[in-house]
Amino acid sequence: MTSGESKKLTFAIWALTIVMTISLITDVAAYYVFPEILSDVEQAFDDSELSSEYKELYLKNELETLRHKVTERIASHPNDEYGYYYLGLVNFKEEAFEQAYVNFKKASELDPSWSSALSYMESSANR
Repeated sequence: MTSGESKKLTFAIWALTIVMTISLITDVAAYYVFPEILSDVEQAFDDSELSSEYKELYLKNELETLRHKVTERIASHPNDEYGYYYLGLVNFKEEAFEQAYVNFKKASELDPSWSSALSYMESSANR
């Protein structure tokens, strides 16, 4: 290894060390200073994964499995709009329109911008 290559390697190691240190400091600061933001981000990832799982179960017509999963989710996370929405879909598919209405209403209260929940709520009310 030449002297020039050695200097470049040393510089690269220093640069990497600095970047990793800054990253670690940022992560620790974010954890202690903004825990609610991290919690929201973690919840968003959790929600999107669960929503995909719920959607897959619904499309496969595995309604009992879906009902069980969303009922457990609602019990541990009572403000989970996805749980209420998918429980409403199960109710709707089973033609339990009054219960579907209740669940879609709760989902739309938790997320008023969710047009699909509002639409299904209206459809349930008209049955």
